[in-house]
Amino acid sequence: MKKIILPLMTILLASAAFTNSFAETDKKVKEPIVVTKVSDGDTIKAVKGQEKVTIRLANVDCPEIRTSDKSLKQAREMKIEPEEVKILGKEAQKTLKKLLDFNEGKIYFEETPENVCKGEKRLVGNLYAGETNVNDYMLKNSKCRPFTCADK
Repeated sequence: MKKIILPLMTILLASAAFTNSFAETDKKVKEPIVVTKVSDGDTIKAVKGQEKVTIRLANVDCPEIRTSDKSLKQAREMKIEPEEVKILGKEAQKTLKKLLDFNEGKIYFEETPENVCKGEKRLVGNLYAGETNVNDYMLKNSKCRPFTCADK
């Protein structure tokens, strides 16, 4: 009986240790950041630790604030004039800035590398203002839309 119990206990302990270590590496970490600029409705500049970074909200695409190929594409998709896209983009930028200003000192970033599109140089992830998921907030409270890399 002892010959069976010892190997079983060893297997169970090893399995538990492996499962626990896997669970720990799968957790996402919310890191405090200091926002230095709201570039548009889905992109900010910030300081994370000692590093200056550009952060894009994962799975969020807001109207552009400048005329570009992308803003012209958005105008066609939304069936509006390009100038209207810029107006909606500036409104989204104001919405994001207002939320972040209100929660100054309580802004956190959770990196989601699985949402990085090919060629992306910015950090991509979820932003939190206090307890508010900023990504979700922007989708609900502005003319931003859900976005995946396939939409590029």
